[in-house]
Amino acid sequence: MMKNLKRGFFFLAIVSIIFISYMPKAFAGNYWGEFCWIAEKTEGTYGEEWEGPFLVRLGFTHMGDDYFTIQGHVNVDENPLIISGSAIIIKSEIFMNLQWTSQSMLSPWRDTSKAQMNLSLSNLNGNFWAIGHDFNTETRAFGMSYGSGTMTSATCP
Repeated sequence: MMKNLKRGFFFLAIVSIIFISYMPKAFAGNYWGEFCWIAEKTEGTYGEEWEGPFLVRLGFTHMGDDYFTIQGHVNVDENPLIISGSAIIIKSEIFMNLQWTSQSMLSPWRDTSKAQMNLSLSNLNGNFWAIGHDFNTETRAFGMSYGSGTMTSATCP
């Protein structure tokens, strides 16, 4: 029995090595670096602290072809906002689907939102729109928020 078990593990190890050696290189992403924008809300119900302008920092990993993954953040006062998402290039535009969470250090509110950014490839400027759900940990109240605005390409500090 032990002999058959050893043969089984050996066979599985050989098959795994062969499979991994034939995997395409596209499985490994290529980090392109950090890009920044100045965001400014033009309409919506997000609080005054999100009126802008504020700096959005996003790191892009190229996954192959026209596909990217995104990680980033925005720091507005004591409200760190953590961002993740994906992007695709279609014709002359970049479409980004993003989600973020925010935990205000100065209040009991916790927020989560979904957003889309649409940028021109020629200058990396464009627009965003978002909708969110908010929760107050003290009152146990829920709320909704939304907003839209402009994204202007900027140099990262």
